Amino acid sequence: MSNVRDLMAATADDIVLQLAEMSKEFPNWTIKLVDSFAPYQAVRDDTEPMMLGARSCAGLRALLEKTDVAGLAALREHMTVRGFEVEFDGSSLTVKAALDGAGVPRAVKITCKARGSDGGRLWFWTHWGEPLAEAGDITGAEVALVGLLAARP
Repeated sequence: MSNVRDLMAATADDIVLQLAEMSKEFPNWTIKLVDSFAPYQAVRDDTEPMMLGARSCAGLRALLEKTDVAGLAALREHMTVRGFEVEFDGSSLTVKAALDGAGVPRAVKITCKARGSDGGRLWFWTHWGEPLAEAGDITGAEVALVGLLAARP
């Protein structure tokens, strides 16, 4: 469907509602409709400013989802290089340590989502709801994970 037909098919109220829903879902982004070849846009003014554009609301949502899990993919690479077993399902990362002396495996499941107390900036979170590190701080998250998974005496 062309850009013009896509915009004409949706009512103005539908578009406003879709953009408002995405703004809630991706609070670290400013989501707007502009007069452009890619009218659905998202802008993030962060430590790493970024602008995304798409021809449809669904296309922008897909780009936002991919962008917000990019930090998880980078963290996966760092933990793999360190020798940890890592599983990535596209929305979360599970990092596993070798068995401890008692034969009990240790693992931490990591997600990436906005942290309200930090202005909606993206953070890595553990599966028990603790913030690990800001999503842009891959090294900080890596060090924190190594500490969490270290063998206990």
